[in-house]
Amino acid sequence: MPPNRATETPIDQHVRYRVGIIVVDNDPVPEMEINRLAPPGVSIHVSRFRLPRRTGEEFLGDRVPAQQPGAHLVAALETLNRIGVDAVGLCFTSSSIFDPETFDKAFMEAALRINGDWNIATAAQAIISDMKRAGAQNPYIVVPPWFTSPTIDALTSYLKLFGVASPGFHQHELGPAWEAYPRQDRFDLGAKWEIQPRQVVDDLRSRDLLGADSILIPGSGFPSLDLLSRSQTHPPLPMFSANKSLLHELLHQAQ
Repeated sequence: MPPNRATETPIDQHVRYRVGIIVVDNDPVPEMEINRLAPPGVSIHVSRFRLPRRTGEEFLGDRVPAQQPGAHLVAALETLNRIGVDAVGLCFTSSSIFDPETFDKAFMEAALRINGDWNIATAAQAIISDMKRAGAQNPYIVVPPWFTSPTIDALTSYLKLFGVASPGFHQHELGPAWEAYPRQDRFDLGAKWEIQPRQVVDDLRSRDLLGADSILIPGSGFPSLDLLSRSQTHPPLPMFSANKSLLHELLHQAQ
């Protein structure tokens, strides 16, 4: 049966815009948050990949060979192409920040080889673009409890490449019970379910945000959407997150 054209809204309201997101296989957060953020007429479709990391190992990037992302990501892209999406976003900042000179470009080129009509972004790229559109360049960063020191260093270096300098950050902690586990294993052990918005907000209010023009939560697996409805700082600062910025970027590209 043909669609009822009379009930459709203008194209600038993103009618029937199908957004595909690529997510680590055990990360439920991007799907939950981006679905809630999606405006009417935008549907979210998920393809998952398994992160090549053993328990106890630190993920230090994909080390993209010959300008080609790993087979796990290519397979996820091919799945989204079979679904028939209009846009593709990668909900995983670590690959980008550990290989800023190669990964984002290689991911976009691989996606375009599969479907040359796609709008494409990685979460790391989207954060930069979203902040630039808002005129923000000095975010205070809330670091997820599973980020290791090399990950934090890679993140701040990536931001600096694009003229974004953070005046400060703190690492959100979950309490003494988690200290027995290596940071790189905490996400897999369920730390993503332990994030409490009120605790994050109270922590932010206790911090010195002098010099910050925004708040940044860089991890796709860190639940942050519920923070947007709370007054987290005084004066209020705009908040950017990996998931919100990724959707904003893909909607922006559709305009």
